[in-house]
Amino acid sequence: MQGSRRLLLVLPLFLQIGSLEAFSFAPVNSAMRFGLSSSMHQISLIQRARLTLRGGHGLRMMVDGPRGNNVLYAKRGQHDGILGDCPYTHKAQMAMKAKDLQYEVCLVNLSDKPKWFLELNPKGTVPTYVTAEGKILTESDDIIQWCDLQEPKDFKMFQRPGGDEVWNVAKEVFPAFGEYMKNKDVSRNDELKAKLDAKLAALDSFLKGRNGPLLLGEQISAEDCKLTPQLYHISIAVPHYVKYDALEKYDNIKKYLNSAMQTDAFKKSAYTPETVIWGWSKFF
Repeated sequence: MQGSRRLLLVLPLFLQIGSLEAFSFAPVNSAMRFGLSSSMHQISLIQRARLTLRGGHGLRMMVDGPRGNNVLYAKRGQHDGILGDCPYTHKAQMAMKAKDLQYEVCLVNLSDKPKWFLELNPKGTVPTYVTAEGKILTESDDIIQWCDLQEPKDFKMFQRPGGDEVWNVAKEVFPAFGEYMKNKDVSRNDELKAKLDAKLAALDSFLKGRNGPLLLGEQISAEDCKLTPQLYHISIAVPHYVKYDALEKYDNIKKYLNSAMQTDAFKKSAYTPETVIWGWSKFF
């Protein structure tokens, strides 16, 4: 009974993935690969993205060298041609899609970083964006601020009124989630679970009084671009690996996440739930 209740609570969030505009989907035997329940497999919540090109956004695996300007370098997923699960690249792409920018996405195998990529960005991190003018941006916040300089210039995502206030609460959630998921000391499980619950409870309480479907109203903000990918990871990875629905008690968070996941910016930039599970598998 408890497992069925958890599935029903998570289901409304995942249903939006089937309509992502950046990908076409085909079911795979994820139940066997990831040990998912047969019921979850039958309703095809976890699907594998097959590459398509739409709206002029190319997605490819890079093996031979840099592509030039107006290119976003992102993490390669579990297969060639599959976008990886990096929430910071997702954050940057949400901002770029919100501005309806045209650019090329090139995938990098972060487990075997090529020399040319380290020459481009010595930190070896993603996202790395080379603007049309050749400027190299290696921080997701810098990419969002660059987006704010693009048309339409009256649509700003950074430094919106109320942004600092909401992020002071929201920024505590993902580190607590990461600490809980990566923990190898069984004696600390209850402590870290309680810590994650406390951070989620604080965010849920804060969201109760917000105006509009998103964090700062009707339009996507930098804070939405940061928080949505993080909550997306939590909504998938915790139920799968820990068999516990971290968001079950938090109606305001679930309502917000569902609204954010229905935006075009999210749909055009998201990786599949299967990819999130793959990304966290190295800790289990």
